[in-house]
Amino acid sequence: MKLKILIIIIAVSLCLNALGQVYPPKNDSTFTFYAEAGIIASIPQGEFKYYIGGANTGYAKPGGGIYFSAKAYQNKFLGYCLNINATVNPVDDSFESLANEAHKADIGMWKNVNFGVGPLLYLNSENIMLEIKLPIGFNTVSRPKVLVQNYSGSTGTMTRQYSTTGGNSIGWSATPEIAMIFKVKDNLQLKIFSYYLISNVNLNYQKIYGDPQTSPSAFANAIEIEQKIKIRSINAGISCVFKLNK
Repeated sequence: MKLKILIIIIAVSLCLNALGQVYPPKNDSTFTFYAEAGIIASIPQGEFKYYIGGANTGYAKPGGGIYFSAKAYQNKFLGYCLNINATVNPVDDSFESLANEAHKADIGMWKNVNFGVGPLLYLNSENIMLEIKLPIGFNTVSRPKVLVQNYSGSTGTMTRQYSTTGGNSIGWSATPEIAMIFKVKDNLQLKIFSYYLISNVNLNYQKIYGDPQTSPSAFANAIEIEQKIKIRSINAGISCVFKLNK
């Protein structure tokens, strides 16, 4: 592990040395503003990830999402950013254990919306830039909803057995990001990036037996459940970067 970290540090150092510091800001009091929009692939990690045959908490599988950012460069190496990212991750069918084969489960997806602000560091030559962002903020999480129904072979009908509410929560987050940005034309750049989502949340949701539409007592008999989970995911994507001022 130490060898891998050393190799990464050396590689980054070589990249930094290879890049010259030439960028639009004329002096330390001049800000240059940019906006970004792109798409991302989300790969769950840690207890958030689904492991075949292993202990699972999140059961999450690879998903995708959208990426937005606004940023301002203050001088030749420092800037500031606002990031907004939204991802969805499907879950494995074993997310909800079923009592028998007659039970059928309709399972939703994990939904994360992340907001972060922080500094950014960059170095660039005429047509390429290395950028590192360090946003810190909060992450809103929605747990997958579950609807379990029982299939009757004799009548061919489905009867609701129980359901769970999504369970929404907000937790702190950090999304360190590294990117390479390539100049396309004066006011347009192409960015390839990766960031790591770190967020701890407490989810409170209900398990509701029966059909609330036909049984008014269903909510009264609902069971309150708390779930603590560490959301971790590697996210990588591509975005377009637009210059907002000339």
